[in-house]
Amino acid sequence: MENNKEKLIKGIRITSISLGVIIIAPIVLTMGFKGILLEKPLIGYVLLVVGFVAIVTGMVLLIKGIKYLLDHLFEK
Repeated sequence: MENNKEKLIKGIRITSISLGVIIIAPIVLTMGFKGILLEKPLIGYVLLVVGFVAIVTGMVLLIKGIKYLLDHLFEK
């Protein structure tokens, strides 16, 4: 079983990774929409799928990171 310090470090690490993914995801989505408009639909659709997957992944990681931080704070 993990001790409290390991839960804190793991929670901060996961939360920081998720924030990076959440910042990059809208940029990828914008590139995808612009790719569709510039008559390169294949690249545009691929970037759209990657962007949407990144958004969902970022949200899941953020929830998981917050869960680890709350477990550390309330010693679950």
